[in-house]
Parts: sequence; structure tokens; C-alpha cells
Amino acid sequence: MKVSIAGTVVMEDAAREATGSWSVEGQKWFRAGAFLFEAGRNVLRLEGDPVIPHIDKIAIEEADPSQVAKTAPPPVRPPAASQPAEPWTSTLAVPPLPFEETCFDDDRDDAAPGREELSRWLAQAPGTGGRVYEEDRGGIRLGAVEGLLSLRSPWPAGAVLRLSLLDADGLKIHVWSGEEGVTLRFSAPRRAWEASRALRKDSTAPRPASLALAASTRRASPGPTRTPSRSAIRTAPSS
Repeated sequence: MKVSIAGTVVMEDAAREATGSWSVEGQKWFRAGAFLFEAGRNVLRLEGDPVIPHIDKIAIEEADPSQVAKTAPPPVRPPAASQPAEPWTSTLAVPPLPFEETCFDDDRDDAAPGREELSRWLAQAPGTGGRVYEEDRGGIRLGAVEGLLSLRSPWPAGAVLRLSLLDADGLKIHVWSGEEGVTLRFSAPRRAWEASRALRKDSTAPRPASLALAASTRRASPGPTRTPSRSAIRTAPSS
């Protein structure tokens, strides 16, 4: 079994000992080694190819320096330079495919991202209470978002943001260029999108101060014929 800390492989053959049984009764404790963890958050990853041992518990304890050399291999310090690349690095490294070739691709078979993966893409917008978390849906842990979040990745010209959401009712997407932008809003009951011109007080405000409806995919309900008129719908400033 391969063991990685902060994206660096520190052991290739962990848990190789035989216990004589696959059941819980045959499980035993084994010392894997001594490794250096940096202060703060550390991601410990276990990988088995093609299978992974039946592991019941993992113990991490502070090692006695006088005993490390006698009981375990020399400590391994994961180098800072080997941190995992940002998730969008490989995607943006190649020219984007034409929209016509990818707009109807079916990605429903892709694994749903969890909280950790979503946190690499999304960050809490300044001055807001947005958060990324996980919730249980039919025994499956799914990543979820709440509140206002900002996209961490760059958005170069020609790039397309693609989302597959389980619950999207009321979703709003703000796309800004200075103090002007576009706000997209989805309504699940109406199965419709609305696009509005958005204005904000300054180029750092995360929310629009005013919206002007520009387009909608919602079909108008039949009604009496009226003389066409040109108008704009504006919302009250949002909090």
C-alpha cells in the first residue's frame, strides 16, 4: 500500500505484513514508520493497487527521537515544492475545445466532488458567510455549497465554466468586469434561466447593487393581446 503526505509518497509498501486472516479477529498493529508532518493541515492518503488491506484503525502519535532510528526508517519530510498542482492547471494548459464539440457532452458518470475537492475550486467571498461542506444523500457523501463563494481559478478568454448540480433552484452566478457584470439566475420550478445586467458600488463588492433584467428562457403564459412596449425591470438593491 502506498502512503502519501501532502502529495508526496513517503512509503511504497506499507501494511505488507500477513496476519493470517481477513477478519477483524486476525487484525494486528504494525508500525509503518516515522514521518514529519508540517504545522497546520496535512493530507494523509492511502492507495492500494489493485486492492487495499482491511484497515480498522490508524494511529498517529508523537515519536520519541531516541527511538526513531531503532524502530523505523529515517523520517521523511515532504518537500514544499511537491504540493499538488491546482485542479485547473492541466485543463488550462491546452487550447480549449470548440464549444460546439463539448456543449452536449454527458458527464453524469463522473465522480461527484467532495468538500475537499470543491474547496480547491471555491473560496468564501470577502465579507460573506459562504461555506463548502458535505451532506449525505442516500448513503453517498456529496459536496455542497451554501452562501456566496468566488471561483479561485483563472478565467481566460474562450474558457467555459461547466457545472452539474443536484439542487440548483435559486442558483445565482455573478460574472464581473470592474463595476459592471452579468447575473444569471436559475428557477427549478419554471425550468428557466434569467440574465440581468448587474452593477455594483465598486470593483471589490461581491454582490450587485442593482439588477436590470435582460433576457429569460421562460415562456410567457398566454394572455390578452397588448400593444408591445419597451421596458426594463429593476430590482431593489440587494443586501
